[in-house]
Amino acid sequence: MTREELLSNKLWYHVTTTLGYERILETKVRASVNKNQPRDFGYGFYLNKSLDWSRWYIEKVLNKGLPEENLINYVVLGINFCLENVEKKYGVGSILYYDSQQQDGYAEFVFNNRAYYESYRHSNDVVAGPMASLEQIDAIRAFRNDKASKAEVIAFLKGKEEETQILLHKQRICDMIRVKKDILKVYSWDELRR
Repeated sequence: MTREELLSNKLWYHVTTTLGYERILETKVRASVNKNQPRDFGYGFYLNKSLDWSRWYIEKVLNKGLPEENLINYVVLGINFCLENVEKKYGVGSILYYDSQQQDGYAEFVFNNRAYYESYRHSNDVVAGPMASLEQIDAIRAFRNDKASKAEVIAFLKGKEEETQILLHKQRICDMIRVKKDILKVYSWDELRR
């Protein structure tokens, strides 16, 4: 996804549990979610551009291997949000964007956020770029378990084009999502599986 496509895209998706959705309705979108958990771009509110990818993520990652009776009830929120508005309000520097030409910076950034998530912090308002693949996440786990070197993992993180994601890392950006107006559709797991 080019920077221009990213900025002009107006429909994003967010995967959450039904409880997570209820919390969003009660307290609004929070940038402080998933603190102290390993994530590609650090803590915050993540959005992706594909309903199909959201469905795959629930089935193959979040509910992987669970018997039917133990499946967690996830939903996907279709959210009206445009990064162009962020850039207009807070400036070009408010969005850190990684594309296929910035492999070194991207690899190091994802590595630091996932490997050192307890202590590594960045100050970007928004981060956009490819999602780490499951294999890349496993490689970072191997590093944390002393089974791979940082150089090996960084090399493995480069060159893989995955689905685009954005992270809303600052509360002022999350506040731009007006919950009652901008959540356009809530897709239940039953709907997604059809």
